[in-house]
Amino acid sequence: MIDVHFEDSSTKKFVISDETTVGELVQKIAQKMQITVDVESFALYESTIIDGNQVDKYLKPDELCPRLITPSRFLFKKRFFFEENVDPTVVHMEYIQIREDVLRGRYPITERQFLELAAIDLRVTFGNPDPSKHKAGFLTSSNLLNKFIPAPLLKYRKPAVWEKALLDEYQRVAFDPIATELEGKLRYLARLREWQGEIFGSTFYDALELVVIDKIVREQIPVLLGVNKVGIHTLRKDKGPEKNGIIPLTLTRTNSFQQILGWAMHQPTHTFLYTIPSDSEEGVRFTFDTSLAAEIPEVCQSYVQMIIRSGGADAGGSPGSEGEGEGDQRAGEEQASSSAERADGSGSSMEKTDDVEGSADLKKDA
Repeated sequence: MIDVHFEDSSTKKFVISDETTVGELVQKIAQKMQITVDVESFALYESTIIDGNQVDKYLKPDELCPRLITPSRFLFKKRFFFEENVDPTVVHMEYIQIREDVLRGRYPITERQFLELAAIDLRVTFGNPDPSKHKAGFLTSSNLLNKFIPAPLLKYRKPAVWEKALLDEYQRVAFDPIATELEGKLRYLARLREWQGEIFGSTFYDALELVVIDKIVREQIPVLLGVNKVGIHTLRKDKGPEKNGIIPLTLTRTNSFQQILGWAMHQPTHTFLYTIPSDSEEGVRFTFDTSLAAEIPEVCQSYVQMIIRSGGADAGGSPGSEGEGEGDQRAGEEQASSSAERADGSGSSMEKTDDVEGSADLKKDA
């Protein structure tokens, strides 16, 4: 008997044997959760806390279920966000996962935005505001603020100040009625997608971006690396919140899969890199050191395959967006090649590796 955890801190028990594979357990979980659509987008992870950060390691379906030792735990969540869903169970799973990413400070939203999201979350959790109950002390006395205010910002104001701001927004949101819990969850997702559509639904990796000059690693910059159906995103981790309340995170680069020539991973040094075109023959390489580097090529390749199967409409953006056009045409005309060079993060020179490679071969007529 094992416990499987979910992003809303709930757990469910499952019986497995020494021969149970991860894929078989995922199917059992999906059946118990009554997930009948988009099942292939879900996965099982080994989740643990390392240096204060939650690290979720993807477990491959064909592997046997590992025997985990506390504090490691099984975590079931979505691996891919590609289609928009309306199925209540899938919407719930997306909602609790996206909400956790917001609370962990993985989306660079403003104070105004996260207060609105938190107010919608309050509506989903507690229903319409009731002045007799939802008043000063309601959240602080129950130590609930950390469930609604992003962790990177919580410490910068007194709890009573955050509570007042949140309850005021809770009242304001009530003027735009939310009839059902499902409607509230859909609104939460829709609002974040509206504000952060480019990076919405990303799988995030804590990483160091390696600045390579003359084939030597000269600087290591703390970043959050995001991969979603658009492409690969780099978010720089800032030292503290901006004066206007923005999460201490800045989106510095987005490269769509149409732009990316290829990617590679070097397992011994936990290094992932990808290449985009430039005037030079080698192109421009972006290199990252992350403990989960081995997972990123497969996530990239899976999204590329989804884009091809869907006809390419989501490559770099929705139909009619700036992601279409020139990039689409070039992607259909060129055979994307894979770069297999890497920087090992220790100041050594760039050298060849055969570990894991991939390319974004997005042919329009695929």
